[in-house]
Amino acid sequence: MSAPSDASLLRDWTIGESEEAFAILARRYAGLLYHAALRRTGREDLASEAAQNSLLILARKASRLTDLPSLSGWLHRTACYEAAKLLRRERRHEDRMKNLPAPDGPDESETAWQEAGPLLDQALDGLSEKDREVIFLRYFDGLSFEQMARQFGGESAAWRQRGSRALERLRVSLTKRGVAVSSGTLAMGLSTTLSQAAPASVLAAVSVSPAAGAAALSSYSLVGHSLHFMKLHPATWIVVALLLSAVPLSLQAVANASARNRIASLESSLSEGSERALVGTTQSKTSVVARSARANLLILADLIRADELGATLKGAEANRRLKSMSEEELEQLLTEAVTIDLHPDRRNKLINRLFLAYISERTPKVSPERVVATAGMLADRLGTEGQEGLWGWAVRVAPDWAKTDPEKALAWYREGIESGRLASLKVAPMMASAIYRGLYSEHREQADAFYHSLCEEERVGVIQSRGGLGEAEDFLAMAFEIRDPGKRREALLPMFQYETKGKSIAEVMEWVEQAGGRASALELLAAAAEGDPYREDGGIRFYQGMKSDDIAGRIDWLREPGSGDQSSAAIGAFLARTISSSPDATKENLDAEWERNPDEAMLAAYISRAGTTAVGAADALQRIKLLGDPDLRSGVLHDLLESPGAGEAIDLLRKSGLTSRELEELQLPTEIFE
Repeated sequence: MSAPSDASLLRDWTIGESEEAFAILARRYAGLLYHAALRRTGREDLASEAAQNSLLILARKASRLTDLPSLSGWLHRTACYEAAKLLRRERRHEDRMKNLPAPDGPDESETAWQEAGPLLDQALDGLSEKDREVIFLRYFDGLSFEQMARQFGGESAAWRQRGSRALERLRVSLTKRGVAVSSGTLAMGLSTTLSQAAPASVLAAVSVSPAAGAAALSSYSLVGHSLHFMKLHPATWIVVALLLSAVPLSLQAVANASARNRIASLESSLSEGSERALVGTTQSKTSVVARSARANLLILADLIRADELGATLKGAEANRRLKSMSEEELEQLLTEAVTIDLHPDRRNKLINRLFLAYISERTPKVSPERVVATAGMLADRLGTEGQEGLWGWAVRVAPDWAKTDPEKALAWYREGIESGRLASLKVAPMMASAIYRGLYSEHREQADAFYHSLCEEERVGVIQSRGGLGEAEDFLAMAFEIRDPGKRREALLPMFQYETKGKSIAEVMEWVEQAGGRASALELLAAAAEGDPYREDGGIRFYQGMKSDDIAGRIDWLREPGSGDQSSAAIGAFLARTISSSPDATKENLDAEWERNPDEAMLAAYISRAGTTAVGAADALQRIKLLGDPDLRSGVLHDLLESPGAGEAIDLLRKSGLTSRELEELQLPTEIFE
């Protein structure tokens, strides 16, 4: 159940006189009030006093504030005013102030924020109401821009733009005050500073009722607000009047030399309501940790982006930060990263960088079971977008998990399939192949039993990901057992492409005959002719398009005795595979082949398959005129126009300004260009 809004709590307080409602508001904003006043005054006792004064003013003005989307901005300004009044009072007592202990010095790494801190509240107070509102909604309430749009109306993009402008205006305001701070540092500082929890003593003082807070008011503040107390609820005024006698005791507590003793004394006398306040403090601290994680993520995202743009020092800084983090810290960041307000592409890159550090830069390594569990938990929270990347990390470690603890890995997989969690995400084939690989090396019988328990789609994944596992012929036989022709072809294509190197055309044709099906035979022969398009350098595989001589050599291979009557069509299907990666070399060899032997079967096979990309489709459209058979031409044109690249290719030809004569020469229907 979502937490009640500020407006509803104020109505409960003003109309229903619910002190519990006011106590919730007090716990919600005590940290903001206390730390705003603390930054202004530098003293814990004055900060506590200013926080309590602010809440009492809220109790008086509650009925006028119910239209605000959030009280954070209004309360922050009130706390600043109260702190300023208390400082003016204290400055008349300089001798007394000299005896107060100085605050601890800041960490050297936070120099910029140390300089900005004392001026932050002045800069915030100088912003417009709208700018201050969006900053507090973002960094105090922790709302994303999408949440702001849902709660208060408008578009998330407009809220995001408004937030960016407000943050920039705040940064400029600080710069004018002599403090240079980056946007990233400012965002991180706001996330941690505005959301800090109040000390237990402050929460204990403000959590029970607004009337009880009157006991902590200084006599100066009580006199200043005495006229306004008449406007409070009668019951509250009676309690306040009775508590005025406690003012000397309150002043004595303020003058106490040891803040630690005060807190200890308060903690020892906490009532049941104060104990609830301490629970609220713990929850608030948890919220602070989460907001700090979000700020760190934004900084990391900026460093990663800068690294991509060539700023290697920024990349080194990102790596340094990641290497210094523990498993728990990285898991916290990953948990926050799946919901962070970033462009999906940047968010996914950030998650991948975090996961890389999580699984590869820890000593000792994170257990595979824990990695899989973390990836699954994050994938559930992420939704459909970006899940493949997360499950990809789980797939990397799943073989080790299956090797060391096969029973647990198998039980996890079966539960994921039965619940629909893996099947619905289309990751089952990848995970099945990973678990099979782990079982195959150490538990062969379990691997065979696992494979035969899989559906055909999952079996395709196992065969496609063989990667040197076992004998090629064994996996080929497994593929032949798949009944669905489309899935069987899907499993066989990588086998023919990567496992036929060095084989003669006759040997490959034996595999083709076992596969069955003339239509798939052309695809399998073409895949075998293309072979492995990657080269390895230093352990890294690079894609390398085929050169003209390579293509010519594979055409000769397809012409060898043993290919039967499928040689010409197979050459056309092979060239359709290379047109996208090596367009110039492919066109050169296709022209030469047509000149040598103008076989329409070869050209038809090429045209009907070349439309996977716009480059191939455009070339195929210009070659249709070479087909003399009208029925053949009509059939391959239909196939071509149904291909993925046809639409873009037609747009390119249309924009090139084809004349009617050129259209006539192409022998293409004019309606496709209209």
